[in-house]
Amino acid sequence: MAMHGVRKVLGWYENVLAAAAGGLLILMMGITAVDVVMRYAFHAPLSWGFDLVTQYMLVATFFFSFAIALRMGEHVAVDYFVRSFHPGARRWAMSVAWLACGVLAAAITS
Repeated sequence: MAMHGVRKVLGWYENVLAAAAGGLLILMMGITAVDVVMRYAFHAPLSWGFDLVTQYMLVATFFFSFAIALRMGEHVAVDYFVRSFHPGARRWAMSVAWLACGVLAAAITS
């Protein structure tokens, strides 16, 4: 029962982050469009536009959409060999892979 509550909260959080990623994507397009118009029509580009979009907003968009992509199974997966595994071996291989990802994520965030 407790797992259902955790999944519900995490699902809500993933949806909020996905909405934020979508909003950031629209904002990036707007900033880029304004920068192009300012650059070529008025010869006065936005000095901060490129850095904001590429160094902050693009990175945030990627990480905000990462969790929901994993939950929905829409992430890029290299599973050429794994598809030929026996189901028990596939579960074991995926468990090892997710454990390695968890260790890597913990190392990055600590």
